Amino acid sequence: DWRSKLGIIPSLISFISISLFCLIPFWVHSQSIEPVVNDDINTFTLSSAEVKADIESGLLFLETEQRKETNGYAFYEGEWPNYICLKKPYKLKGKSKFYDSNNFGILPIHNSLATVFLLFPAYISIPSMLTKSMQQIMTYQTDSSKTFGFWHGMPPDIQLRKNRKNNSDSLIKRPNHFPLTTRIANNFVNVVDDADDQAQAIMAMLLYNRVSGSVELDFQPIVIPDSLQFIFEKYRDNGRKNILYYDLKHGTGYNTGAFLTWFGKEYDFIKPGGIAYYFNNYTCYFKISCLRSNGYDSHIPFKTNDVDVIVNANILVMLANFNLLETTKGVRESFELIHEKVVESDFESASLYYPNRYQLHLAVSRIVEAGAGRYLQNDVSLLISDLQSTQNHDGSWSVKNVKDNAETIQSTVNGLLALLNFGNFEANHTIPNIEKAMVFLHQNAIQEGSLKYWKGGKFFCGGLHIRNLVSWKSDCITTAFVLEAYAKYRSVSEHKGDVGLPGN
Repeated sequence: DWRSKLGIIPSLISFISISLFCLIPFWVHSQSIEPVVNDDINTFTLSSAEVKADIESGLLFLETEQRKETNGYAFYEGEWPNYICLKKPYKLKGKSKFYDSNNFGILPIHNSLATVFLLFPAYISIPSMLTKSMQQIMTYQTDSSKTFGFWHGMPPDIQLRKNRKNNSDSLIKRPNHFPLTTRIANNFVNVVDDADDQAQAIMAMLLYNRVSGSVELDFQPIVIPDSLQFIFEKYRDNGRKNILYYDLKHGTGYNTGAFLTWFGKEYDFIKPGGIAYYFNNYTCYFKISCLRSNGYDSHIPFKTNDVDVIVNANILVMLANFNLLETTKGVRESFELIHEKVVESDFESASLYYPNRYQLHLAVSRIVEAGAGRYLQNDVSLLISDLQSTQNHDGSWSVKNVKDNAETIQSTVNGLLALLNFGNFEANHTIPNIEKAMVFLHQNAIQEGSLKYWKGGKFFCGGLHIRNLVSWKSDCITTAFVLEAYAKYRSVSEHKGDVGLPGN
C-alpha cells in the first residue's frame, strides 16, 4: 500500500547522505593537489620556504650530476650530462638517445648558476661548480683564433677518405658517443667555431669574473680579450654569393647585414638562387655536390653559412654587457632581424637551431635584462602579449601539437624567465602569469630523495636537413633555467624590485 512505499524514502535519503559523505574526502583531496587558479587572479602562490627548498634541492641535483673527473673521450670533468636525441631510433644501434660532451651543454648551466649566486651568495655550493665548468669551457677555445667551438677533437669513427688513412693526428671535432658510421654523417660534424658558442662563452667569462669579485675561486679570473666585436663584424650577411635554403624558405632574405652563425668560409656560387645553387643543394649528400665536405677539414655544415635570430640575440646580449652596441657594425641590422621575426610571430620556425616556440621570447628578454630594452620596446610589448594570450589555464606554456610533458616544462621555464627579465610587472600586468607558472613548475618537479630536478625538453637542434630529426636535451640545463627563474622570483618578491643581470 501507499504507507509501505513511503517507507522507502527514508532509506533513499540515508543512502544518498552516506554516499555524499564518503565522497567529501575525495573532493577535498582533489582540491588540495589541484589548486583552483582563476584566469584573472591567481589564488595559489608558492611560499618563500617552498621556493628556497626547490632551489636548494635543485642545486644539490646539479652538484651531484656534474662530472668530477675526465674519463678519456667518454666524458670530461666539469660538464653535465647532455644527450643527442633522435626522433626515431638509430637503425644500427636501436637507440634514440646518446650521451654527448659539448660546450653548449655546459655554457647555459654555468651562466644560470653564476646568475643565481650573484643574486644570493649564500648558495656556497655554486662557486666550486663554476670553477670546474669554467676550466672545461676554456678547453673548447681554439688556440690560434681564441674563438670557441662546440665539440672536442677526437679520432674519427671511420676512415673519412679512401686515399687517406687515419693517423694519431687525424682528430676531428665530433660527438663522443653518437655512431658516425658513414662519410655522409660527417658532413654534420668537424664544424668550425661559431658565433653562438663565442657569445655565450664570453658571457661565461664575464659572469665568472663577477663571481670571483665576491668569493675566492680555485681557478683564476679569466682575461677577456679586447676587440670582442671584431670576430662578429668579420662574419656578417653582406655581399654573399650563397644563402642557406632554410633562410631562403623562411624569408630571412639576402644581405640582411646581421651576424652570421659560423666563423668560416662558405662556398661561393656565381649567384645565389640560380640553377647551380639548387642542383648542389638537392644533391648535397652526394660526391657530385660542391657543398659536401672533405671530412678531415673543419667546415661550415654543407659549406653554407646562415643567419639565425636567436644566435643574433645572444650576440647582442654579450655586446650589451660590454657596452659595445653603439660601436659594433651589424647591431642595427641584428635588431631589425629580431623585429621582423617578432612581427611575423612565426615562433615555431623563427630559429634554425632553437626549436622551442618560446626561445625567442627568452632571448629577447635577456637583451632587455642587459639594459638594452630601449631598442626593443615595441617587440617587448608584442612578446608579452603573446605570452599572456597563449598561457594555459594551469600556468604552463606548451609547444603546438606536442604532448610531451618535458616540452611543456621547457616552454614554461622559457616563458617564465622571459616575463621575469622583462620586468615592469605591474605595468605589464604579468604578476598573475608569473605566479601561475611558478606553481606549475613546482608541481611538476621530480623528487628523488633530497634531489629535485625538471625534465629537459629540446634545447637546440641539428639545423637544416636534420632540424626536426636531431635535438639536444638535458635535465641539467632545464633545471638550471628553473633555478635561475626561482632565484629571480625570490629576488623580486623579497626586494620588490625589477630583475636585472647582477653586476650591471
